[in-house]
Amino acid sequence: MSNMESRLNKSDAGVVREKNVLVIGAGSGIGAALVDRLASRIEVNHVVALSARPVAAIGRDVTWLAHDALKEAPAALTGKLKSHVERLHQVFVCVGFLHDSHNRPEKALRELSCDHAMKSFRSNALAPLRYVEGCLPLLFHAERSEVLILSAKVGSIGDNGLGGWYSYRMSKAALNMGVRNLAIEAGRRRNHPIVAAVHPGTTRSPLSNAFLRGRECVSARKAADRLVALANGCDPSIHGCFVHWDGTPLPW
Repeated sequence: MSNMESRLNKSDAGVVREKNVLVIGAGSGIGAALVDRLASRIEVNHVVALSARPVAAIGRDVTWLAHDALKEAPAALTGKLKSHVERLHQVFVCVGFLHDSHNRPEKALRELSCDHAMKSFRSNALAPLRYVEGCLPLLFHAERSEVLILSAKVGSIGDNGLGGWYSYRMSKAALNMGVRNLAIEAGRRRNHPIVAAVHPGTTRSPLSNAFLRGRECVSARKAADRLVALANGCDPSIHGCFVHWDGTPLPW
């Protein structure tokens, strides 16, 4: 365990306040691992798991909700959430799209498909922001709250030294700009949540398994632990930033 991981894990020791936590994209990968981990934490009162299909969770109170941000209005999500919790303390946005059976990540410009690029943009940039719009009314309150939106290091323009993966890189860069705008807008109100775009580290999941050969990576469970530690111990200075899982900055 790194020094940063140790510091983050210790930061939530002794926390007794009750939290209502929302995990968006809870059906698989990091989202499913987050639900599992959060459901057993002593400081968590209620977990709301949002996904296209029911979530099986063992432990404390977990509520599953179905919502499609690209087909339903944000206000509809607000209503669904308010029927279960009065306020939220943490939101993890874990939705994303890399490839499908028709399109693989592009190695060259000639492989760029407009349809695939637009699907990436809608799934990776628009959907996360629409989800957050729906839960924002439950995040402005006197208690501390955090919104961590999963981005990707490959969405960094400054860090890009390899090229390729046009659709995914561009959509994640667009997401980062959206998160920055969201943080600025939210920051104009009192008692606003801490909002950040987070690279969770290269994680073994159905999204990325085909591209992990020879790369250092972690399990979804490990990534989930890191994200919970970051949310519980993050400094308000990361509001509006693009950061690694340990809170250190990434270049836009």
